[in-house]
Amino acid sequence: TTYERTHIPSDARDQRTLPMVVRALPLEVGYATRLNSYLPIAALLDRVTVHVTKEETVDVPAGRFDTWLVEFDTGDSESQAWYSQAAPYQLVKFVDGRSGGLYELAGYEPGK
Repeated sequence: TTYERTHIPSDARDQRTLPMVVRALPLEVGYATRLNSYLPIAALLDRVTVHVTKEETVDVPAGRFDTWLVEFDTGDSESQAWYSQAAPYQLVKFVDGRSGGLYELAGYEPGK
């Protein structure tokens, strides 16, 4: 076993949680911000530009949703995420720019 100490900014978020963090932001067309993202397994620190580009209706296995299309730009890859415009602002669809992976919401049942 080896250990390595890495210094990252205190506001960096784990890259895998970034899509969940973004759904809590005040999304609307034209909204943009930058976030620090860190992928521990690769010791990769990214400055991610998050930009809401447009409204779009998407169909996924869970149904049809009115969404905001959000683009994540790290400089060497671009990912897209579609967030429901209605609370609780689910991540409806996600296309990972690095791996090409696709996530689509398969089902949703509101809590009681």
